Amino acid sequence: MKVKSFPLYEWLFKAKRIIKEKWTQKDILFVFIAWWSASGKTSNVANKIAKFYKNDSVILSMDNYFYWAEYVKKNNITFDQPEAINIKLLHEHLEILSTWKEVLIPSYDFIESKSIANSIKIEPKKVIVVEWLFTLHEILISLSDLKLFVETSTHGRLIRRVLRDMKRTRQKVNEIVHIFETVVNPMHEKYIEPQKEISDMIILNEFDPYLELRWFDLDKFIKENNIPNI
Repeated sequence: MKVKSFPLYEWLFKAKRIIKEKWTQKDILFVFIAWWSASGKTSNVANKIAKFYKNDSVILSMDNYFYWAEYVKKNNITFDQPEAINIKLLHEHLEILSTWKEVLIPSYDFIESKSIANSIKIEPKKVIVVEWLFTLHEILISLSDLKLFVETSTHGRLIRRVLRDMKRTRQKVNEIVHIFETVVNPMHEKYIEPQKEISDMIILNEFDPYLELRWFDLDKFIKENNIPNI
């Protein structure tokens, strides 16, 4: 059966109904959100769920579980492959949270490209939102109660990726575009696109230049974030 797609303004009502129904069956619900890189998932999907459930929810991002750059280089992989993530550790932490126990998860320094172990405390909540590229990975999927996939067009994701990485990794625009074309897009078509077929719901979150760039000042953005010349 084909997975149904819903526009961004409509999906939340359906997701809330599903969560409410499942709450009668168990105390903690795991909502998994998979997405294409820079699809606007956190601000427009994960945060909406967390905001609705307020103190009863927490967001846990898979990108905290990145291996360090040396590991990725040594194993001849990229950061856009599931092998670059310590998925087994994430699975372990989710199982602990499901027993109403807190966990200390790693954080990741994207500028230095290194992992910092046991640096963020995550407390168990009634709704735990797990988001990032590979949340519907075979190792994790058995834990999920609601599986969402966020879809965005290629050009929209590229624009968001440029704006994000100019600030997060201090890369130049031409470097970001090159990586997107040669690594990110091919890897995502291989590893991420298939996750759509096993999701419960596809959320359409297209790039809206009027809303997302309405107040954007490129010169100010570059100056405030010490971004290298384009």
